[in-house]
Amino acid sequence: MARLPRLSVARVAHLVLMRGHNGAAVFRDDEDRRSFLRALQPAFEREQVALHAYALQAECVWLLCTPAAPAAARAALNDVGVEIVEVAADAEGHVDVAAAAKELGKRGLTRVLIEGGGQVAAAFLKANLVDRLSIYHGGRALGADGRSAVGPLGLQKLDFAPRFSLVSSRVVGGDTVETWRRGT
Repeated sequence: MARLPRLSVARVAHLVLMRGHNGAAVFRDDEDRRSFLRALQPAFEREQVALHAYALQAECVWLLCTPAAPAAARAALNDVGVEIVEVAADAEGHVDVAAAAKELGKRGLTRVLIEGGGQVAAAFLKANLVDRLSIYHGGRALGADGRSAVGPLGLQKLDFAPRFSLVSSRVVGGDTVETWRRGT
């Protein structure tokens, strides 16, 4: 059966899903996954696609990206079995994380590891979508020269900050990892 034409709407993020042919595994092993990840960034830069998140599963690959890619890039993704699902964008054209979480939930993905920069962390915290934090501390003081783990939250008062309770703290090598759960 021929593939249906795909829809691309400007300033609307897309969730891209790729499955193995006839249910086969997408990756042979962990090195195959790493090779795929190494190839993603230059390909998305070349095709002008902003990659926001990914999940590499044995049977499929999901990519959350904006539709900045030209039609030829979308066609190339379709040719290798990629399915694109639309997700709303926020006013600045970034992924609306609440809409993305809802779409992932519809597909059975209810727990995700969010590993990104400070802006990504802030977006999920502002949307009230974080129920646990794992924070790693190293023995180096970076000060303002480092990157913030959490971007601006737009808080008017300290009382408005999301509250978390410490669950555990342990030493891992020369670092400390703390686990915090949402709560008072």
